[in-house]
Amino acid sequence: MRKIAIAFIAALLSVAVASGASAQARPSDTTSKSTNDAQRQAWSPEPGAVETSKLIGTKVRRLDTPAKIAGAATFGIDVQFPDLRTAVVARPPAFGATLVDFDAAAALRVPGVEKVVPTATGVAVVAKHFWAAKLGRDALVVHWRDPEGTGFDSTNYTADLRALVMKPGAIVADVGKVDEALAAGIEAPIVPGIMPILSFSKLARFSDACGAEIPRWIRRKLESFGDDTASIRAFGLDVVTDLCDDLLAHGAPGLHFYTLNRSPATREIFANLGLSATR
Repeated sequence: MRKIAIAFIAALLSVAVASGASAQARPSDTTSKSTNDAQRQAWSPEPGAVETSKLIGTKVRRLDTPAKIAGAATFGIDVQFPDLRTAVVARPPAFGATLVDFDAAAALRVPGVEKVVPTATGVAVVAKHFWAAKLGRDALVVHWRDPEGTGFDSTNYTADLRALVMKPGAIVADVGKVDEALAAGIEAPIVPGIMPILSFSKLARFSDACGAEIPRWIRRKLESFGDDTASIRAFGLDVVTDLCDDLLAHGAPGLHFYTLNRSPATREIFANLGLSATR
C-alpha cells in the first residue's frame, strides 16, 4: 500500500521514485510519457497487492464510536484551560437590521455570565462556559432597527399579483380592423378562428405563412418537448382551451375551428369548455 501511495504522489508531482521504501524528489528522467500516462501507471497496483492488502475491501470499525456512546469523547467545546471564556452572540433577526439598544440585566443574573458587550454584528454574552453564555444570550432583551424593505410578505405579494392580473391591462397588440368593419355596416358575425396545436412544426409553418407570431413562452415550451408528440398535444389542448375560454368570456360571438380533418382534438376542447359543436 505504501508503494502504491508513493508512486501515485510521485506521478502527481512529476518526480521519479527511488527503489525500496523511500522516495527521492528529483526531476523526471523521461519526457516521452505524458503526466496522464504516469498517473495511470501509478494507479495500477503491483501484482498481488490487492490480494495481500489488509484494508482494501474490508469494513473498518471506527475507533471513536465507543467513546462517543459513553460520553467520554472530547470535542472542541469540551476543551478547558485557566481563564478560558466563551461568548455567544445575539444576532439581528434579518439581514441589514441594526442594533438600537439592549437590556443586559436578566442576562447578567445568569450564574457564570460575566459581561455583555455590543459587537459589530450583534450583542455578545461572555461567560465562564458555553451553557451559561447561551442562557445569558436567551435572557437578553434586544431592540433592532428593521432594514429597508421590511414588511414584504410573499403570500401578500402573490395575492397582489393575482388581483392585478384580473384588472384591464395595456393592449400589447391589436391585429385586424374589427371596429372599421363594424363601422362600415358589415353585419356578419366576426368570429375568431382557432386551430388546435397538434404539431409544433406545422404550427410554425402555418404562423409563418399567415404572418402570425407564436408567443415566445409557447414556442419555447413546445421546443422543449422535442419529438414527444403526446406532451405537445396535451400542452396544446390546455393552451387552446384557456384561449377559447378567455375569448368567450370577453364576448366572442362564437369560435370557428380549423380541424384540418383531425377533429378529436377539437371535440376534446369542446368538452373542456362544456360546449357542443354546431354546423
